Amino acid sequence: MAILNANRGLDIFLTIVIAIVIIVGTYFLARLVIRDMKKAIDERNLLIEGIISKGDMNSVISSYISRIGPGTRFSLIYVDLDKFDDLAEAFGNKEARKILENIAKRFKKILPGSAKISRYHGDEFLIFLNNQYNQNAAAEYGFKLLDELRNKTKVQGTTEIDLTGSVAVCHYPMHGKNIKLLVESLKIAIYQAKKLGGNTLKIYSDEFAQDSETVEYFYQIKHAIEKREFQLYYMPIINQKDKTIYGYEALLRWNHPTLGVLAPHKFINIMEQTGDIHWVGNWGLESIIKASYELKALNPMYSNVKLSINLSPKQLLNEKIVLEFSKTIKRLKGDPNQIILEVGEFTLFEKQEQIFENLVKLSHLGFSIAVDGFSIDLATINRLDKINIDMEKICYKPLDPEETNEKRYLEILLNYVKENNKLIVVEGVENKDAVESMLKYGIELYQGYYFTQPIPFIEIQEFTRMFLER
Repeated sequence: MAILNANRGLDIFLTIVIAIVIIVGTYFLARLVIRDMKKAIDERNLLIEGIISKGDMNSVISSYISRIGPGTRFSLIYVDLDKFDDLAEAFGNKEARKILENIAKRFKKILPGSAKISRYHGDEFLIFLNNQYNQNAAAEYGFKLLDELRNKTKVQGTTEIDLTGSVAVCHYPMHGKNIKLLVESLKIAIYQAKKLGGNTLKIYSDEFAQDSETVEYFYQIKHAIEKREFQLYYMPIINQKDKTIYGYEALLRWNHPTLGVLAPHKFINIMEQTGDIHWVGNWGLESIIKASYELKALNPMYSNVKLSINLSPKQLLNEKIVLEFSKTIKRLKGDPNQIILEVGEFTLFEKQEQIFENLVKLSHLGFSIAVDGFSIDLATINRLDKINIDMEKICYKPLDPEETNEKRYLEILLNYVKENNKLIVVEGVENKDAVESMLKYGIELYQGYYFTQPIPFIEIQEFTRMFLER
């Protein structure tokens, strides 16, 4: 009887194991099928009449490499349209596809009949020139494609728009011995072209690859935006006089899937070069408006707390920023009076009329404007009133008793702030002595690691509780 029970138990165990194996196998098989289906759908969406798919292009090049002799050379050209996402947003995806179809037709007229062209990804094209064409010919075709893009492009039948692209050229086998390595070389060259502002051609050089970390981020950023890997951390602004929280400065972070949380200095310059910095501005504004609603829902005490975001000069050179911010405020019913827009490197760019005009208009919308106080010279102070600057921020550093100019400038700045009813914030405060030395000048607002490092939104309530209990 015991033997029967043991056999029955073994049978049940084996049945369960087999069932688990079948379920797990089915799960992974389903994942593979779904992945292949998604890949096929993506390929279909990229297809344009008259040009081949990305998969077919990879097959053509790989097959060609397997057939040719060791001394044979050929070239690839990569075209990445500059700021095409802005066009898609302005005219819609349907019209954007028509533009790409039009560009593909124009490219085919320029390229020789033996050339292969594919829409490799989104607004990017890959062109294959076989061994009939030497390196000079490949570069010449690259420049022809670049010039063709500079011609006016029609949208919606009659409207003409300016369009440019970044073009890269690489050669087999010097720049890669398989399709994967060749495309990587092209992307590095495209990165260099984008870094120069786009609308140019770059031929790959091995020296480009030295900045591998930056290049890697360059191609991960688009994915990061799609996957919502960017988030805001918050640095409190403390009113040290009455021991309250005046506001929170929102700081951009990249929650990288393998490298952890990255600070802006790792990637913000790349976003400036690619134009993704404009996405940051709009997304950041939306995020802090939503954050203000969530804070008020948590506790009425947050009703008067200010939230601030940083704007770069590149964002302020965008003539559409005022319209975009205005639309965001209206759509989300945000209160601009609760939002501070911080401008770094102000004096380097304040004479740019577009920046000046945008700041004036943003101020008229109700936003408060903050600038770096220590970067302002005496001549600039008189110009601040025209922009309606509300706040100066200065980074703390111990004042040298023998350096009278620093002390004198601080006194002038503080007099201006007091006489014009402005605010001043001391940043970079790391200890109690820093606070006490600045309190002597009557400064009330502070932020820095003395109070806390930047914290994610979910920790704001806990920080507030701990701060008020001090």
